[in-house]
Amino acid sequence: MAANGELRTKGIFDFELRSSYHIRVRVTDYDPITAAVGLSFDQTFTITITDVAEAPTAIRLDSPSLVFVTTKPNTIEALPPAPENAPGYVVGTLIGSDPDIGDNANLVYSLLSGNDAGEFAISGKQLIVGASGLDYEASATKTRTVTVRAQDPTGKTFDQPFTVAVIDQPDAPTAILLSQSNINENMAPGSEVGILTTLDPDAVDQQSVPATDKNYKQLFRYELVGGAGQNDNDQFAINDDRLVARPSFNYEAKSTYSVWVQSTDRSGKSVQQAFMITVNNVNEAPDTLTMTAIAGVGSSGTVTKDSPVANLGATDPDAGAVLTFSLTSGTSDTLDN
Repeated sequence: MAANGELRTKGIFDFELRSSYHIRVRVTDYDPITAAVGLSFDQTFTITITDVAEAPTAIRLDSPSLVFVTTKPNTIEALPPAPENAPGYVVGTLIGSDPDIGDNANLVYSLLSGNDAGEFAISGKQLIVGASGLDYEASATKTRTVTVRAQDPTGKTFDQPFTVAVIDQPDAPTAILLSQSNINENMAPGSEVGILTTLDPDAVDQQSVPATDKNYKQLFRYELVGGAGQNDNDQFAINDDRLVARPSFNYEAKSTYSVWVQSTDRSGKSVQQAFMITVNNVNEAPDTLTMTAIAGVGSSGTVTKDSPVANLGATDPDAGAVLTFSLTSGTSDTLDN
């Protein structure tokens, strides 16, 4: 209380803690002539604290579980998890704090742009994974950061960043590669066509172990399966990661074959792919030679030099082969070349 009659506060009032105060004020007169203290009068007053809108002060993310993640060297944090490949996954429930009575239940939450906001969404009071899901392999950083804003009915806001740990999940292989898709005709049955390899987003499935290692285990299981391109599956086999031909192919009989291959990773997820196998044409030797005498030759008893005596014929497996004839030496003692 100031001497001039002003009533002043000693501190800061908080409406939410106490909305009114009661004080007693005494006024005393003074007789300047006699210098005697005069009479006094007391009055009780009620001071009412006026409520004013205050901004939210905190947001916490209530997650069903936490995982421990090394976010920096020598720093381990307990973070809410979110599995990859799970659109709509509920990361946790947002719980805001607002000093104003009744505002906690009426806070509206939103995501601020920036960081990894595009990979998440707000559904009511829940932070969820966005429609595209999360991809563990897409970033060297296995966490995502978003900033959530809480807004009260008066428009006042509070922003809070959250870090979410992305949890790796088994991914299906994405493609099968064949090192070579052609084979020469007339190769022995069981000849190799090419080596199969698989593309898989999971780093553990892409690890390469030398086949000579005694602990080697094939990373992918390959098999021929039914499908749109399985017309000639019965003409081929798979040995580990090698596609081999069952018979010896004949280009002139058939020059292309189709197979349908499935690759399964260690988690049991698979991908299928069709391959067109081409048979290469190779030069083959003629397989028959005939000689037909020319009618009437020598009937007069005389054959002159360069007189035709017979027509030669031959067949060759290669269509369009140009054939030429010549006399050749041999080991028989009856040859008169």
